[in-house]
Amino acid sequence: MNSTDKPVSTPKRSRFLNMLAGYGSANAAAQFMKMLFMLIMARYFGLEDYSDYVAAYSLASFTAIFFNLGLDTWLLREGSFRENWKLSAQKVLSLKASIGIIWAGLLIGLAPTLRPDLFGFGLLALCVADVWFDSLLITMLAVLNIKRDIKAYSVSILLLRGLKLIVLLVMIAVGSRSVLLIAGLRAAIACGLAVAVFLMLRLDFRVARRQESLHMLRDSRAYTYSEFFSVIYMQADVNLLTLLRGKVMAGVYSPALSVINALFIIPSSVYTFSIPTLSRTYQERPEKLPADARKLLAGTTLIGIVLFAGVGLLGDDLVRLALGAEYETTGQLITMLSPVLLLKCLEFGLASVIVALNKQKDRIFPQMIAAAMNVGLNLWLIPLYGVFGAARVYVISEVVLFLGYGIIVFRSLRQPEYAS
Repeated sequence: MNSTDKPVSTPKRSRFLNMLAGYGSANAAAQFMKMLFMLIMARYFGLEDYSDYVAAYSLASFTAIFFNLGLDTWLLREGSFRENWKLSAQKVLSLKASIGIIWAGLLIGLAPTLRPDLFGFGLLALCVADVWFDSLLITMLAVLNIKRDIKAYSVSILLLRGLKLIVLLVMIAVGSRSVLLIAGLRAAIACGLAVAVFLMLRLDFRVARRQESLHMLRDSRAYTYSEFFSVIYMQADVNLLTLLRGKVMAGVYSPALSVINALFIIPSSVYTFSIPTLSRTYQERPEKLPADARKLLAGTTLIGIVLFAGVGLLGDDLVRLALGAEYETTGQLITMLSPVLLLKCLEFGLASVIVALNKQKDRIFPQMIAAAMNVGLNLWLIPLYGVFGAARVYVISEVVLFLGYGIIVFRSLRQPEYAS
């Protein structure tokens, strides 16, 4: 077997921190460009046209769970142990691509037929293509993470977000206001980079046999449920706003949500980078796990405090300055949503430990409670309070999730096998 196909051993502390810094910096820069794209697009195209795009893209992103299936997180953990990560990656790509084609056909066929007032066929089709290629690329980036090829990972993610931002700026420079064109260019960039990284990794498009696919789906079932509930409590609000209050209200809420979600990339980078290392620690030296977990949680807590304070104090003024008077309500929403940043940082740290401990099944229950509460409260409060109701529900859902994760980690690390 080629030595590059073997899982990477746990790096020494200094090397781990250096790689984490590089990985986190690349993700932070990429997410900043993604946030900038959404803010510039909202300002340039105006609320009405931007709302059309938000409705189509949010629906595609929200329903992508039906082919993502939590397989990327499963691959991050399992690829850390398996001798042939390349074979596992090829099976995941094949499965996601196959189910994704079915998902795309159903979504493009049904949504414009059922709600032609909300979803145009052409725009939705391009957003679906963008999400599909983007998802396949994210799987390949997970492989680069497992290999600890941080340079290739960084270049790939920066190109993905950077090129999408550049084409928007070029469109502004030439005076084009076609939402269809920008959606098409985004899909083309995601497609081109997915092909490029696929070739760089020297992967084969290996169609998994039926039994292999079923076995993989069974193994990743807990991750599937986890991602399903995660998507609900993170994205249901925009889609319910679209359905219950119209595209314009979703267009007002979406920039605030984009800024908050963009800042998740900082703790999210710690989460995805730490899973392989913590998982190997759990396998090789479980008595070290509590100490490593405490250090990780201290770091994510500090990050959360800084983000919460910064956005809470400055977010409203900065958003109003960036987007103009048309988005005044968006600035108020930023302040209301700022506690989510602290809660999310704590959750990402706790989730890293939960996945490393192979307690993913335990994680599903608090996610299910948070998702059910999110949908139920949104159905009640959005008709009454609109975007402000959705913002309150988001914060409440995250409090529930944080408490649930905290209980799981606290109980797990009190077990005798983790005594040093």
